[in-house]
Amino acid sequence: MVHGYDTVIGPSPIGCYTSSKGAAMAMITTGGVPAIQLCLAVGVTGHRDVTAEAVTHRLTEVLAGLRAAAMAVGDGAPPFAAAPGVTRLICALADGADQLAADAALGVGYELHAVLPFARADYVGDFEPGAAQERFAALLARAARVFELPCTRDAGTSAYVLAGRATVAHCDVLVAVWDGLRARGAGGTAEIVEHALRRDVPVIHVPVDAALPVRLIWSAHEPHLLQARVEEIAAVPVDAGAYRQLVQRLLSPPADPVEAAHLAGFLAERARRFTPRIEYP
Repeated sequence: MVHGYDTVIGPSPIGCYTSSKGAAMAMITTGGVPAIQLCLAVGVTGHRDVTAEAVTHRLTEVLAGLRAAAMAVGDGAPPFAAAPGVTRLICALADGADQLAADAALGVGYELHAVLPFARADYVGDFEPGAAQERFAALLARAARVFELPCTRDAGTSAYVLAGRATVAHCDVLVAVWDGLRARGAGGTAEIVEHALRRDVPVIHVPVDAALPVRLIWSAHEPHLLQARVEEIAAVPVDAGAYRQLVQRLLSPPADPVEAAHLAGFLAERARRFTPRIEYP
């Protein structure tokens, strides 16, 4: 499974991965490699104490920009399937940034995938009784996939760390509603941002302060430099051109002629219906 793509045989419980058995069966049925459906997975991390007035408009702009860029990449260009591409938002549905991003994403055409640090019956205890629990339940009901990590309350902070890392592992790009400060504890927004950048996952930083610009932080901007700390990783302002360039680099088929030839060869493969062999009596 190529990261960032999904095949038409259907998604697994979370992320952009498919069953190898299912892919093999599809190959036998169709006589060739299953068509590739374009999929962009966007993870979210952020502070719980942000307000809708501060970030909702910019979150909507970011998510809509990424989706538009992804649809342009897969618009009839091989090797993608004729089926429309999909965009997925992956988050823990925590109060604050997660829920604001989930609402914004659903409003512009994303699927919602939830990664919960505990079973939902335990996780609901993180929310105040009443309106907060109702908001969580309503978003959870709209999620296309829910992945409950096998943690208990005894795991403490480790469960939230694992949920953040699972979000990073399943996304192509991470959107961080972040104050820009260094990590102040395990499992927080800054630590998840640092983890993503160490894995070379691009991060779109939406500052809590509305006066500061949205930036794209990604080591690929200056790959020849050793960038050991977040402060050393190049960041550029985000606009429509930045979205297009980012998504094309993440999802487009390889431009290198050798890699393109290998991809063409793979897509041209056909399943053998007969396998000749020599047998002795």
